[in-house]
Amino acid sequence: MSNSAHHHRRTGGLLWLLAAICLISFVAWAPGPGSAHKAAAAPSAFVRIMHASPDIGVADVFLDGQRALSNFQFGTVTDYLAIPPGPHKVQVALIGKGPNAAVITQTLSVEPGFAYTVAAIGVQATGLSLVVFKEDNSLVAGKAKLRFYHLSPEGGPATLSANGTPLIKNLGYLQASDYTLLTPGRYTFDVDLAEQHVSQQTTLEVAANQITSIFSIGLALGMPKLELVARQVAGTPGLPDTGSDPGPSAASPASSVGVPLALPLGLTLLLLVIGSSAAFLLRSRR
Repeated sequence: MSNSAHHHRRTGGLLWLLAAICLISFVAWAPGPGSAHKAAAAPSAFVRIMHASPDIGVADVFLDGQRALSNFQFGTVTDYLAIPPGPHKVQVALIGKGPNAAVITQTLSVEPGFAYTVAAIGVQATGLSLVVFKEDNSLVAGKAKLRFYHLSPEGGPATLSANGTPLIKNLGYLQASDYTLLTPGRYTFDVDLAEQHVSQQTTLEVAANQITSIFSIGLALGMPKLELVARQVAGTPGLPDTGSDPGPSAASPASSVGVPLALPLGLTLLLLVIGSSAAFLLRSRR
């Protein structure tokens, strides 16, 4: 074998060796599949609490034995509270009585990165409990989102109308409707409990880029009387992609096309090293 052929073979071998070393380094450095998603995953769940039980009265709410809310009155809806994901013991007791005197004790489980509404519901005759609704607080640009919650016991199915037009029909007790998109503006909402021939109304300015919740609470034929409680939120605080954070989620891809817009750092270094090594060896041949 000539010196030229031997030198060419050695040069090719060195190039392959350098490429292999850089490739191994790049694979070891590169983050695994889904690592960006895991890093960006929200560490908390977000929960708001609604007092919709006519028979509980003013209450304290305990989370895992610790008081989370005090002086919690009928018809109140809290802001979203960030809590660790997983199972939690929730107790509702008359104010000042402590968790050992709880009238409701339930274990509820929540997932990280999700928003929930937890409602204290029911009457003594049929039982008191908590009901959980998982929320979708993503927004539709320029539109208002509406969800209706029927939490009025002993009233039968409920129909929600907007400016005289039925919007959500025959929603059962302890159910929440699907989300409805509305043009922003002023609306008069009526809730009709047809079986009891009872209705109630409220007038709201429904805003763009917000989620409006309407809760039907109280008794059709007793006290406290049927009433509507409305709340509007612009997404979930601390939860990306729900309207509360104007920046994109950290887990969002830079582009939806198949070809990346920029080469990964490791691959760029690999190409630079191979190119530099090739140039050096070719100059040595000469």
